[in-house]
Amino acid sequence: MLGLHRTLDREGENPISAPENHRELIEFYFDRVDNHDVDALMTVFHEEIVYHRPGYEPLRGAARMRQFYQDERVIDVGRHSVDRVLLDGDYAAAYGTFEGTSRQGAALAMTWCEIYGFLGDKINYRRSYFFTPAAIQI
Repeated sequence: MLGLHRTLDREGENPISAPENHRELIEFYFDRVDNHDVDALMTVFHEEIVYHRPGYEPLRGAARMRQFYQDERVIDVGRHSVDRVLLDGDYAAAYGTFEGTSRQGAALAMTWCEIYGFLGDKINYRRSYFFTPAAIQI
């Protein structure tokens, strides 16, 4: 179970309670990323997180994750919909959809799937998959 902490929503008004289990941690992550709340977002990651994301070398460590979310992420605004979270001990998978806009103003819409590993009350492994048309024909 996570240690209790509270953060405020983007407008700084409503307190948001800390997640109490892995499912809530994943849902909390998507809520905070969609609200551009990098400080609260970083509370879900273990200091030695490894994140595999298409198009990037593995992102290693909390400092690298912060850099990604503050400076590199191509998404400007958007909203994730979490359709399902599947749990198995210290591992989980989740899938859903995303709709938003890139930093260049392009409309974005896709289906995603992610795999998570947990160390205690933090995410220490993450791998993202995006459903997009194949670049090559088989």
